[in-house]
Amino acid sequence: TFPKGMPPFVTTTASSSITTSDTDDVYDVVVCGGTLGILVATALQTRGHKCAVIERGPLRGRQQEWNVSRKELAELVKLGILTQEDLEPIISIEFNPVRCAFHDAGESVLVNDILNLGVSPAELLIRVRRRFESAGGTVLEHTALEGIEVHPDAAVCKIANSDDVKARLVLDCMGFGSPAVRQARGADARPDGVCLVVGSCASGFDPAKNTSGD
Repeated sequence: TFPKGMPPFVTTTASSSITTSDTDDVYDVVVCGGTLGILVATALQTRGHKCAVIERGPLRGRQQEWNVSRKELAELVKLGILTQEDLEPIISIEFNPVRCAFHDAGESVLVNDILNLGVSPAELLIRVRRRFESAGGTVLEHTALEGIEVHPDAAVCKIANSDDVKARLVLDCMGFGSPAVRQARGADARPDGVCLVVGSCASGFDPAKNTSGD
């Protein structure tokens, strides 16, 4: 439930159908939230599903790097989200080993090939979006999602100041702040847990010596 006076974001209508014999305007999948959702949408689109991505702002990656491993990037290639040629241009830095330690917990542990790549989200999303759209996918950016109506045969994504978007499946990739998640949790309920990510930015290190991570 939402706070008093605020309508629910997701509603269900059991009696009325919305599709007709002409299904050109109905997507197989609509993904709400594009920064991560474009990855899922691309995997589905390249497998023949008609997909759209709804993003309230511009669909672009942030400048701060994401840390992954080569094994994880290889999975994106296997799923058809990236090509092998896409990998090197999106990798900003590679380092080994990575030191793992807990405060007052004794000896540090050194690991290799785990979260040891810095990947540019901005470059990543440029390439994933290009692959998604070349496969026939639709990106609806600067598009505010106002609610979702669930019908027996499809769902209707209600768009501010624009036509509705219909889909047989809607995927919520809007994160912990998603109004659909908030409704499912309850208006006053807090998340079960929080993952705190702490990082820093620094410069001026000798590249020849700056080969490991913490």
